[in-house]
Amino acid sequence: MRPRDLLRRLRHSSVAGSGNAFGGDGSEIPKYSFGQPAPRGVRTEVLAEEFRAGAPGESIAELYVLTAEQVDEALRFEMIAANSRVA
Repeated sequence: MRPRDLLRRLRHSSVAGSGNAFGGDGSEIPKYSFGQPAPRGVRTEVLAEEFRAGAPGESIAELYVLTAEQVDEALRFEMIAANSRVA
């Protein structure tokens, strides 16, 4: 899956019945930062760095007040984006 396809999917996915995986309830918190997804204003690369440092997804979600789904989607985006950068 290409990053563009994942972004399109994320815009249409839901968390707790409303909003999308990276925006939650559609509040004023930015969904994107520098053109990249940012769940609740947290850049996906920050979440990926925490994960690479050994923090479990549940701890990352708790630390940044995110759902486990938001963290999983962010990590998935970063893995796909990294593969695109290498290719």
